[in-house]
Amino acid sequence: MAKLGRGRMPHIGSYVVDEQGLRLMRDWIQGLSQQRSTESSEDVDLAESRADQIAALQDLVAGRGDQPALIDRLLQTLSGGLVLAGGMHENQFTSDLRERIITQAAELSNPQIRDLFEDFVPEQNRRKRVELESSQVLAVEGNASRGEQLFFDDSRLQCRNCHQIGERGKPFGPDLTKIGRKRDASTLLTSLLSPSEKIEPEYVPFLVITTEGMLHSGLLVERTAESVVLKDSQSKQTRLSTKQVVELVPQKVSLMPVGQLHDMALQDVADLLAYLQSRQ
Repeated sequence: MAKLGRGRMPHIGSYVVDEQGLRLMRDWIQGLSQQRSTESSEDVDLAESRADQIAALQDLVAGRGDQPALIDRLLQTLSGGLVLAGGMHENQFTSDLRERIITQAAELSNPQIRDLFEDFVPEQNRRKRVELESSQVLAVEGNASRGEQLFFDDSRLQCRNCHQIGERGKPFGPDLTKIGRKRDASTLLTSLLSPSEKIEPEYVPFLVITTEGMLHSGLLVERTAESVVLKDSQSKQTRLSTKQVVELVPQKVSLMPVGQLHDMALQDVADLLAYLQSRQ
């Protein structure tokens, strides 16, 4: 709710943060009972971390201590970032301190925390986001090195969990080691933006309905007179006797998650595309 972009529902709330709604949800969560019959070590750690974050916020508001260091401490974790963003929404900081917070947040490599502060940046200065329009991306020059970092390290993307490039990643979906040799930029981008538009036959997902009414889905690894074997994205295989199978239905929707790029800046997508093109 504190972020912008169409990578969430409803899309009607994608470009303006509802501060009253955000405050309502934050107050409700903070008001939930934390009492339990026995507190685990994890509960104690969370309570201590929360107390430390609130203390850091109070020091910032009061102008005590090393302000850049306090901001940096809060920006180390998502929970700390939420506390700091909450202070921004409640107008607890001076204008100079707000600018310092925005500047330090913009330098973060972790988009989950960094994007909490985009709402405070003037609209004309915000990073351009991707709409499902190929021409926008193709018009931007990408950086393959940065694209490689996005592919393997960015928490918004699941590329590395299903695709292999060289020795890195997991071999569930198509191997992308030489994908730049097989597809041009436009075709690659279509696969990223609309993964269900064209699915290679060996990567068509199947749905199995069993005699017990159970549902299983995944890639079809093997089909014989005796059994059907499916593989999920964790490479876990499920073997079912053909006597158990009531229906085996190919699906038209790719297992590749749609909308992964909706929260990414235009330059990010161009960089990712440049990296894939460079795989020759």
